[in-house]
Amino acid sequence: TKRDGTSALGNGAAGILIETGSHTITVGGLVPAAANTVAYNSSGVFIGSTTKNAVLGNSIFSNTGPGIDLFQVSANDAGDPDTGANRGQNHPVLTPVVLQSNGDVAVTYAVDTAVSNASYPLRVEFFLADADNEEGQTFLGSDSYISANAQNVVSTTFTPAVALSRGEAIVATATDADGNTSEFSQAASISVPTRYVATTGSDTGNTCLVQASPCKTLSHAVSQANDGDVILMGTGTYSESDLLIGKRLILEGVNVIIR
Repeated sequence: TKRDGTSALGNGAAGILIETGSHTITVGGLVPAAANTVAYNSSGVFIGSTTKNAVLGNSIFSNTGPGIDLFQVSANDAGDPDTGANRGQNHPVLTPVVLQSNGDVAVTYAVDTAVSNASYPLRVEFFLADADNEEGQTFLGSDSYISANAQNVVSTTFTPAVALSRGEAIVATATDADGNTSEFSQAASISVPTRYVATTGSDTGNTCLVQASPCKTLSHAVSQANDGDVILMGTGTYSESDLLIGKRLILEGVNVIIR
């Protein structure tokens, strides 16, 4: 970009090129002042047949190719035995990303890299995705993925560096202890907790969070919900008397009658 950090001034090739033969290079770092803005190029950071090149905490967006491009690495492989650019480090696989009522975000993920194929722990960085949901534009936070969790699903909750909204998307990278950074993960959409209500449900001891075990009344769902939650109501007629919500909630449903 130009010096303003937003206007386009990209290259016809990679924004940052780490050529074969180079190694042990860090693009960015662990503090905000070390971050680079890499945008409007073909690929953002291209890493050739070389290893130990960490890409950390940067703002990478609006490149026509991959934001981080590992030479001849295009997908995760089981257990991560492949070699080449940054040892072909597998990227994280994100599943639920849930925005909490206090603004924190809960992320569930796994990195399919066997202990024998990387130096643990892995630093997993989370980013707010760019407009095409393929690159990491805004650094949000990180997690340490330890060897005891290798190849297993874990969950972490953290306070993101910027406020997030439902429907935005997060991407992630994994960097092993030797500095081998992966490409960006597939994006995961940010959701909020959903409370389920159906005329056939039950309120007794129910938090309304399981779709297969919905609550019976909207009033009970409201009592269980936090600010920002979605209440999804099944088709039907509900008798609700003296309903006071008093929270910021999203009510959704089709052919729902409340009286």
